[in-house]
Amino acid sequence: MSLITIQCRLVASADTRQFLWMLMSQKNTPLINEIFMRIAEHPDFSVWKEKGKLPKNFLAQQIAELKEDKRFQGQPCRFYASVHKMIEYVYESWFTIQDKNKFRLQGHTRWLEMLKPDTEILQCFDGSLEKLQNQARKILDEIDSTLPHKRIIDQLFKEYERINDPRIQGAIVYLIKNGASIPDNKVETEKKYKKLKRKVEIQVNKLKEQIEISVPTGRELNDQKWLDTLILASTTMPLNQAQCDHWFSVLQQNSPCVPYPIIYQTNEDLRWSINDKNRLCVQFSGLGGHLFTIYCDSRQLSYFRRFYEDQGLKKSHKDKFSSALFTLRSILLLWKEDKTNKTKGEPWQINRLYLHCTLETDCWTVEGTQVVAQRKQKEVLNIIDGMKEKDDLRDTQKKFIQSKQTSLARLNNIFPRPSKPIYQANPDLYLGVAMGLQEPVTIALVDVSQEKVILYRNIKQLLGDNYHLLRKRRNEKQKLSHQNHKAKKRANFQQKGESNLGEYVDRLIAKSILKIAQEYKVSTIIVPRLKQMRSITEAEVQARAEEKIPEYKEGQRKYAKDYRVQVHQWSYGRLIDNIKGNSSKLGIVVEEGTQPKQGTFTDKALQLALSSSKTNHKANPTKINS
Repeated sequence: MSLITIQCRLVASADTRQFLWMLMSQKNTPLINEIFMRIAEHPDFSVWKEKGKLPKNFLAQQIAELKEDKRFQGQPCRFYASVHKMIEYVYESWFTIQDKNKFRLQGHTRWLEMLKPDTEILQCFDGSLEKLQNQARKILDEIDSTLPHKRIIDQLFKEYERINDPRIQGAIVYLIKNGASIPDNKVETEKKYKKLKRKVEIQVNKLKEQIEISVPTGRELNDQKWLDTLILASTTMPLNQAQCDHWFSVLQQNSPCVPYPIIYQTNEDLRWSINDKNRLCVQFSGLGGHLFTIYCDSRQLSYFRRFYEDQGLKKSHKDKFSSALFTLRSILLLWKEDKTNKTKGEPWQINRLYLHCTLETDCWTVEGTQVVAQRKQKEVLNIIDGMKEKDDLRDTQKKFIQSKQTSLARLNNIFPRPSKPIYQANPDLYLGVAMGLQEPVTIALVDVSQEKVILYRNIKQLLGDNYHLLRKRRNEKQKLSHQNHKAKKRANFQQKGESNLGEYVDRLIAKSILKIAQEYKVSTIIVPRLKQMRSITEAEVQARAEEKIPEYKEGQRKYAKDYRVQVHQWSYGRLIDNIKGNSSKLGIVVEEGTQPKQGTFTDKALQLALSSSKTNHKANPTKINS
């Protein structure tokens, strides 16, 4: 299953926009805020934090109870269901972040306990730096040097836990402090050690605060909480540091000025139509007769027309087609702040209304829809077989089985759609996409079965005649950065944003990569992990600085600062999203891998492809022929 999300702007009358804004901002969002508050203040909240999930029926019980409150009455049923889904989504994400922070805290705490000054480590080696370095060298020789830097550090930590010898443990700490390398013949100063230890202590304390304090609090659409906190902070002394920090966080917080979006999880909650101007329009279940007109990009218009056609076919052929095979799967109705609008007015006048639609690309063709239908038929059959195994079925259960059998019959009827052969990939072809500052994109196409590189392509070859746009964007970024710097010096905080040139170049690069992948029938594209890009680019800058100005730290720091301004400032996340979006339409799998920090960009792209192929194919190629 491959899902992509498209968006459009919704245009409606002033009365309709006001009605929806008031419903979302004065009913729906306050209801979400109220439940967030109840969760945070619940006596069992600490238990839920440890388990990493909310009780099964807790949200449903809270919503059912608050539906009777006059403050939250008058909402469509879909809006209450959206509240449940929104809070569930927020807390799933929050629990995931908490788990990551706890894991990081354990690692930093362990490192703090291990940390020792060089002078203390040297005592185990009779004060001899040479003996310490020889022991450290032996430890490094036992670790695979081809592993990424982070994996080597992880191996050192594991070795420390396994060994009880204080000499070896001291040598491991010495290596970790120096980045898994052996420095020049000099002992760490006490000042440097205290600075390192203090840095780790700050990280530990910060993670503890994040784990204890950061709880979802909702969206305050007015400034009342901020004003109340300001009055309280200016007239009252804080009882303790925690209260002072809480006041400061509230006053510093920049809360969104738009309400929470509404989630529609079923594709039959919308009614599509065409007005007298031949424009697509949509109505939503629960919002009465309020009509919204679709305004979208020409590239996305065909998708919205497909939504209209699917619904029309199902309506005109009653009981023949199933909505389970609709191209549209779910939607999100949301407001966005219009930053280009400098005028003042009512919030429903100065903010824009958007519709985000998630669709299944496999349902675009007859062949893809048949694959989806077969998958859904298996799911329905499993449910029916499971129900039939039960004894003494109730009437409601029998009716449920009957409805599922009706759904099964409808899944045999495929919507009339264009025919297009399903993408047949070569499972041995992998394409690695390396990213960096000097070369934004470099690709390597690798045939794993033959241990052979088929081609390399750099950014110039990928863009071809459009390569000049890269230089143009670079100059634009530098000029924009300089203008915003001058604006800050004049205390003008209305910064200028960049044009759409960067987004256009990203699309061109993604299109070129996918063209090569499709031509060679690539099965998998491997891109770097986005969270890793900062460390990758910083390592690239530092390596260049050390190469240009060796053995002069201050000069390296200044060179690195200047170089960051000169090189491409790239939106790696946006580029990766473009690659993923285009790949999903073709049926090409996109995975994330660990990009090496050292080596040329062609080597990095090659290693990305090989790292994923080793995982998926259980292969261990030792030689690559280019």
